[in-house]
Amino acid sequence: MNSRRRVLLLAALTLASVIGTAAHAQKRLDLATFFVGYPPGGATDAVARLVAEAVQGKYADVVVVQDRPGAGGQIAAAFVKGQPADGSVLLFTPAFPMVIHPHVYKDIRYDTLKDFAPVATTPPTLW
Repeated sequence: MNSRRRVLLLAALTLASVIGTAAHAQKRLDLATFFVGYPPGGATDAVARLVAEAVQGKYADVVVVQDRPGAGGQIAAAFVKGQPADGSVLLFTPAFPMVIHPHVYKDIRYDTLKDFAPVATTPPTLW
């Protein structure tokens, strides 16, 4: 297994263990959906699917990954913002759209600090 794949797998497993540990604090859901703002087959989509597979059964009975590509992840973020904050809909995204987009785009439809709460991050020691 090449080193890049090994690092991605390790990152996904670390994220899954963090989400799995946090999931014990709440009632397990019937369905959870990870929304990815990038096209299928990309790195973000691949890692989201690994994490979804790892947390299925621990966080929710069924975990689905849904891709909503476009606008550098803004379409998925705006969609997730409008969903109920019950933990059944999660935005799976790299950090840069949440950090950089509010400074670059003036007509962004969400406030990253007010509309979203981070669930887990990948420890920087993995990179």
